[in-house]
Amino acid sequence: MSTALEPKHSDSQSTDQPRGASSPPGAILALGFGTTVAMWAVAYFCRLPGVMAPGPLLAALFVACLVAGGFLSGKWLGGGSRPAALVGAQVGALAGLLNLLILGSVFRDVLGGNAGQAVFWVPGTIAAMAVLATVGALLSRERAAPGERAWSSAFGRVAACATLLLLSAGGLVTGHDAGLAVPDWPNSFETNMFLYPLSRMTGGIYYEHAHRLFGSLVGLTTLVLAVHLVRNDRRRWLKGLAIAAFVAVCVQGLLGGLRVTGKLTLSADAADLSPSTALAVVH
Repeated sequence: MSTALEPKHSDSQSTDQPRGASSPPGAILALGFGTTVAMWAVAYFCRLPGVMAPGPLLAALFVACLVAGGFLSGKWLGGGSRPAALVGAQVGALAGLLNLLILGSVFRDVLGGNAGQAVFWVPGTIAAMAVLATVGALLSRERAAPGERAWSSAFGRVAACATLLLLSAGGLVTGHDAGLAVPDWPNSFETNMFLYPLSRMTGGIYYEHAHRLFGSLVGLTTLVLAVHLVRNDRRRWLKGLAIAAFVAVCVQGLLGGLRVTGKLTLSADAADLSPSTALAVVH
């Protein structure tokens, strides 16, 4: 994660530079999304059929990712008017928010659909991740590098890493012939995709459903990156490229969904679905 996130010196076209007590634009985004991508990669591998790492090991690796993300934030952003603890907490809280994309599946198993308890679990989980990243930041030596830093570039590399994970997951879907393991879209077996119980993600369902979740992460990452560049970068061509990338991700996601259903529908009834081989080839 350190190599992908390490910010290089920026050029004059970017506004990625310190602004008083605030972190540079894109810094918290790059580190928060980077930490999340690392956690998702760990979770995906550890939950693969045939691997199924023990829960305590997976939890320990999650903690390590959060502490590492906090450590890097303290090292690269802490110091002076930006306390390491503050930037660490921001990175951890952002990672906590992003991880809600998959934690809903865990909560569904643990809480059994009890929305009342989720009111406490959700903020508690975000707070816990913020605390762990803060611990990592406090372990670092506050050593913010001088000069301008290309945090937009770092964020772009994070988006590229997320996309690589998506492509890898897609390769496993194809390799295991699991493209139709989940018959409907955007739901999963008529359940909100982000609330589909983790305990039911087995075999081909795991490969296909995890691929969909990675797609949502890539879509969100690309969207936030595009908004960030439009707001903070002076280069028109780069802004246009970022917007085009987001549109391309959306189109690709739509093609993937229609490849399963054949048309826009929320039905899981086989009579209403017509999987498209042509779209499978294009997708």
